[in-house]
Amino acid sequence: MSWMILHNMIQIVYEEGDARSVLIQMVQSLQYARNRVDVISESQIKTYFAKPEWYKVGEKLAATHKSQKIGVFCCGNQSEIKLLRRFCKYVGLNITFHFHKENL
Repeated sequence: MSWMILHNMIQIVYEEGDARSVLIQMVQSLQYARNRVDVISESQIKTYFAKPEWYKVGEKLAATHKSQKIGVFCCGNQSEIKLLRRFCKYVGLNITFHFHKENL
């Protein structure tokens, strides 16, 4: 069986929980809770606004999708691409990440 789970993550300058990014996150949360529709994509694919902590994201995915293969697609600056590629090679999780990048 094959599942498709999509997560949009728009990295902004501020860390998650920073007061400067809280307003957009609040609007997103309210809209998504009421209608299950994202404010950016206008779809059910929820967008997260903050610099992700990739290892926490991976741990959640590994707990939910044990022994599965997950595609990771990245478009961004070189330092973030390197960080995400390194994360995808992390062997401490019971999951396989396949890294793909889009060149700007």
